[in-house]
Amino acid sequence: MRRKPVSLADAERAIETLRLFNPKKDIERFFAESDPARVLAGRVGPTKECLTVESLCDHMREPQDTHLKTCHHCLEALHRYKSVYERAFVPAKPKFWLDPIEVTTDGSLPLQFDFILQCSAPVRVRAEAIEVIEPFSRAECHGPKAIRHDALVGASYKFHCITTVPESMAHLKPGNECSETVLVRGHTEEGFLFRASGPVRLHRLEG
Repeated sequence: MRRKPVSLADAERAIETLRLFNPKKDIERFFAESDPARVLAGRVGPTKECLTVESLCDHMREPQDTHLKTCHHCLEALHRYKSVYERAFVPAKPKFWLDPIEVTTDGSLPLQFDFILQCSAPVRVRAEAIEVIEPFSRAECHGPKAIRHDALVGASYKFHCITTVPESMAHLKPGNECSETVLVRGHTEEGFLFRASGPVRLHRLEG
């Protein structure tokens, strides 16, 4: 991947952003008194096991350090470093989608199945904040079970859905199957409103 070099204009915009969010701080004095070596040797988290600023580059290439599996501070710092390095910042509105869903039923009600919500950013979603709107009606969502919550690759949540058979699938004969698109909507704890969709295949058992 070819990276665009950081320009003087980039630096000036960054300084203006610091001034905006820190109006009472003398930014110029802060930079004048900063020791680059001390800053680079500083740790990005609260423990002595946390990564230093200088070591972020090495861990970006091989993020398999045991400490990274449990430290939110280091994962977040590594994610930010990677974003700056590749100039690929997380979008203001993350992408959401559903993994393909397989549902098997013998015709009895209610219909129950699991679905996995994927997101390109490490957001948090609660069951009461999500609603299945198509093709099922009066669906109840339970969970979620967090499958992944990673600052580098995003989040995955598994929900359990209890609902009725949609009209488009109501006349499915035993041994047959049909396909539809599931659409859900909701909001995250961070305030993002979203819609997500994915394919669902319903198979009715024989007998």
